[in-house]
Amino acid sequence: MQRGEIVLERETLVAENLTLSAEWETALVLNDSNSDSPDGIQESEISLRLIYHTNTIVKPYLGFVWSRVYANEAKELRRQGDVTHDSSWIIGVTASF
Repeated sequence: MQRGEIVLERETLVAENLTLSAEWETALVLNDSNSDSPDGIQESEISLRLIYHTNTIVKPYLGFVWSRVYANEAKELRRQGDVTHDSSWIIGVTASF
């Protein structure tokens, strides 16, 4: 079994001190021919962050993250009565030294 990730990110300047950052991340699995697990996307996550540039060191942000699992992991979660997707608001600070 081989596992890989794809990450796409885009930043757009919204105002002089504001940047909108969008990111899509997905995990892919490629199995050998003897495996009964399906190939393809196993999980994905989409996030949006609004970043305020106070100075070059500290950058607070507010954002939203949505994630979902697929294939066998999703089947197992459904069997246990859990959901296969999640979303949350995030707040944080990025610091560069």
